[in-house]
Formats: sequence, structure tokens, C-alpha cells
Amino acid sequence: ILRILRGEAGTESGVCFNGNINGSDELSSRMTHMSLDKQSPTSQTYSINDSLSDGVQHVAEPADLSCVSSKTRIELSRLLDPALPGKDVLALAEKLGYSDLAGTLDTIRSGDTSPTTFLLEYFETDEGSISKLRDALLAIGRRDLAAMISP
Repeated sequence: ILRILRGEAGTESGVCFNGNINGSDELSSRMTHMSLDKQSPTSQTYSINDSLSDGVQHVAEPADLSCVSSKTRIELSRLLDPALPGKDVLALAEKLGYSDLAGTLDTIRSGDTSPTTFLLEYFETDEGSISKLRDALLAIGRRDLAAMISP
């Protein structure tokens, strides 16, 4: 995080930034809002003022759905979008607890947008995890797709 705040280029450890972070006075004033709370010699928790995170988009947790690559999402969409009763995007939505989205997903399916892409984005904004997605895919008998996703 400190490398990003100092304006060093690149993305590392799942951290993506989109802001123009440089050595400005604004950055210095933002850094004064950061505090370090030591819980134990081996674990540290950083508390950062919300305004400090303007340039930071996301820090991915190991089981976070954002870790699923766009290539994998496209492949999931290709295989789940076609109607296949009990094994398609509608069945997946039901297993994920979104049976109320069935009508929306059917409408999307008839258009140009992928219903699976919509469902995955919806699931991600609802803080869905890779393990829950994998379990739902296994529950609808899609071991082939569950194997594509690594936690």
C-alpha cells in the first residue's frame, strides 16, 4: 500500500490502482490520516481514512470472486448461457439464492448480453465467494465448470 501511495508504478498482490498518485502535498496530508494498530508481532491491521483510498480500486482477498479472470468468466458464460434445464445459468442463479432473477436472466438471454455475466457481476457485488460459486456449480452437476475456478 505504501508503494502505491508513494506513486510507484505497477500493480502487485492483487492491488489495482487507477488514480494519479504522486508525491503531492495532497498525498502527504492523506497519509496523516493513516494509523497502524499492532495486534501481535506477526499481524498488523491498517486503518486508512476513506479519502486515502481514492486511487485504490480493490484489494482482492484469496476467495474473492474478483480473482476469477475475464477469460474464465467468458468461458463460463459460453457454457452456461445456452438453455439446458437444471444445468444452465437459471439453475445456477437458483442455487446461489437468486431465483427471483430468473425472469431478468431470461430477458437478458434473448438480447445481446450474457445472462451469466450479469449473474456473476450481481453475485460479486453481493460479496459472493469463489467457494460458494463452486459449490453451486457442483450442486447443478457442472463439475467441468467448477474445476475451472480456483479458490
